[in-house]
Parts: sequence; structure tokens; C-alpha cells
Amino acid sequence: EPLIHNNEAYHDLLKDFTYFSDVVSGGAPTILGMPCMFTGQVYNSNNETIDEYYSRAYKESAIFDKIAEKGWDQKYYTALNYLEEGNISVMDNVVLGEYRITSYPHALKEIYKLASFNTAPMPLKRYLRDNQNLLQNYIKPIKDYSGEFSTEDDPQFYEDLINTPMTTNNKNNLFVLYHLFGAHGPFTMDENAQRIPLEEDPKFREGQIKGSFKIIETFIDKMKEKGIYDSSTIIITADHGGISIYQNPAVYVKLPRATQDDMVTNDKYLHFNNLYATLLHSVSEDIDTEYKDLFEAEGYETREHTAVSKLAEKIVPPEIIPNGYMHFIIEGSSRNGEENIKW
Repeated sequence: EPLIHNNEAYHDLLKDFTYFSDVVSGGAPTILGMPCMFTGQVYNSNNETIDEYYSRAYKESAIFDKIAEKGWDQKYYTALNYLEEGNISVMDNVVLGEYRITSYPHALKEIYKLASFNTAPMPLKRYLRDNQNLLQNYIKPIKDYSGEFSTEDDPQFYEDLINTPMTTNNKNNLFVLYHLFGAHGPFTMDENAQRIPLEEDPKFREGQIKGSFKIIETFIDKMKEKGIYDSSTIIITADHGGISIYQNPAVYVKLPRATQDDMVTNDKYLHFNNLYATLLHSVSEDIDTEYKDLFEAEGYETREHTAVSKLAEKIVPPEIIPNGYMHFIIEGSSRNGEENIKW
């Protein structure tokens, strides 16, 4: 925060934004932070597996369907495993795989073996286990399961950004996510978003943060040149924080037609479920959600967050952490170190 807010170079870039200083992410690392951003749901390792969490959260939120129902195009440039429990068929930059069976007799035989394996007595299981005749040998892909999923090579993204004209679709509105690798190691770029040899030393973090904002600034400048900046909602955020159990990411939001002399700061105790509602309301205020968006919410006395074991061990004895994750309740501010974090 001081690196950005105390640097006059960023004042003009962020003047139309509201900075939400005390938002709690749903979880850390990205495998927990990303689904909460898109569903408002927090993973509680005491009650469900992480696969069950992904399935439940995306089913309850149905965010991609809700955006599609409003007639918007959607593009998501991130690792698809963070999103695929939702209806990815409505994403415009995803090509779903298509396959055909090349030998029905052999394929049916393998399917039968797979179905029988679970119920067969132990001595018979070895005869049903696939060896060289795997089911996939009899299924041929017609079309790859592919798309321009990830932008997590930040220097390459910047190079593509400055060398590619920005295009717009005048027919439909567009909801798009660009997932940069961002401010954590391994560090790959300098303050000008130019590639450096892979580094783990934290002294390279400042350069990477400035490089990330160089990318953001360039992207916003292109939006202004294209004439779409003023009419757009722009959200700059991380999927988790970087201190303690990574509970407090920076969140900046510019609303359509927002014009301010200086950035506004909102210090209310908010959560990623408010960010999820903000995503939906950026498409249409008519989309129902059980949560208030960041601008409407009054704040919470307590907020939920789940951390992976290597983070949770700072606060909780390792032997009591179930499934490698620990569920926390944050009472009061999320910015005051660990004294407000309960488990």
C-alpha cells in the first residue's frame, strides 16, 4: 500500500477509483481466493472437501450463467481449473473438447472393467485394472479443450499488450478477467515490466509490484484511447493478501462515469462476498444476490477466511489442521496483524 499510495506517479492513474482498505479474501492461496471471488462462498475444511466446495460454490452462485443471461460476452484469462466447476460453456474464449469413439466394442469393454473394479472382491481387482488397453486408446479428440486461458506470464502479457491494438465488440458488452501473476515470487520482471532472470529474493518484489502497475497503467491508457474507459467498471484486486494468513488484499474499483479529483478510501470491514456482488452489479443492478456490493455494504463485525496449512501454522498448531486447510474468523480489522484472527 505505501509503495503505491505514497508515489505521486500513481495518483492520476487511481484518482477515479475507490480504495477498499479492509476487505478479507475468502481464502489463500489462489486455489481458495479465486473461487470465493466468483461465488461469495468460503471453503470450510471442517465440513467438506475442496472438490465439494468448488462444486457447491459455483452451483450456488451460477455467476457465468447470470452474466450470459444479460447478453454479455465473457472472457477469462486464467488457469481454467479455478473456474471449471461453473458453466464454462458460456465463455467466449473457451473451446470445449469434442471426441469420438474409435472402437465401440473395445471402449465398452474398458468401461465395464472400470465399473466392475470398485465392487469386485480384492483378489479379482487385478484382472480388472487397466494395463495397456486404457479407455483413452479408443477415444479420439476431434477438437481440443483449449482457449487463451492464462496471462500469468506478466512480461509476455505486457509485450503483447503494447504490440497489439485494442479491439472492441460494438454488439455486446464484455465481462473480462485478466489474471496477472502479480506481486509475489518467483519474480519475473522489473519496474518497466521487462523480463528478468527468475528470482526468489524478496528485494525484487518492489520491482514486480511496479511492473504490475505499469501493465495496469498501459491497459487503462489503451482503454482511454479507445473511448471505453469512462463507461467501464474497472476492478484492480488480488485474489488474496500477502501478510499473516494472506487475509487482506488490496481492492480498487472504478465505477462507470466516475470522475474524481482524488482516490476515495473506504475503510469498512468488507469481504470477498461483497466483491462477488460487485462483479454481478457491474453487469446489471437487477441480478439478485444475497450479498451487498462493496459500495452498498455496511460492513461486518466478523469475516470468514480459510488458509492453507503453511500459512495457518503461523497461528495454529500443525497437528490440528484438517485436510491441509484451516478455517478462521476475523474479528474487527483484518489489518492489525494476528490479534484479531480466531480459529
